[in-house]
Amino acid sequence: MIKKSLTETILNFYSFNRTSVSDNKIRLEEALLNCKIDEIKEIIKSHFASIPGECYRKNKIGKYEGYYSSVIYSYFASLGLQVRCEDATNYGRIDMTVVMEHVVFIIEFKTVEGSKDKGKVIKQIKEKNYAEKYKGLKLPIYYLIGIDFDKTKRNVSSFKWEKAEAAVNYCQVS
Repeated sequence: MIKKSLTETILNFYSFNRTSVSDNKIRLEEALLNCKIDEIKEIIKSHFASIPGECYRKNKIGKYEGYYSSVIYSYFASLGLQVRCEDATNYGRIDMTVVMEHVVFIIEFKTVEGSKDKGKVIKQIKEKNYAEKYKGLKLPIYYLIGIDFDKTKRNVSSFKWEKAEAAVNYCQVS
């Protein structure tokens, strides 16, 4: 049995559930380490669903790609990961790159309305050959992840991913 101080008990009672926040961070880190992309999707969707609607009141922040990018950046960076935003290449800028010891995640974001332009993000990553920048690292796995955010629903509307060509299976993918 874990003993808590009176102060900690009171703070936990009157504030958000810190345990679930810590559990989600651990879950995200494990999903990234084990390349469980569908679990990463679930965690991101849940994270955006937990942001109160009041945060969007009287502003248009939910209509901008930079908002979603910065929320995900902050979440991933809080794990101590090497996260690069607006990662410049000779073809353009990758919205976000996460470089780990065994894997590189190349992530592109778009904001969409309904089904308009939904699901075209992976195509952009491939057309602009964003993975090429990291092939010199000789890491065994590269994942291309395209995430569309619905401006009205303020959450993930499409989450597509592919393993880049010539990737060797290192992760314990189940």
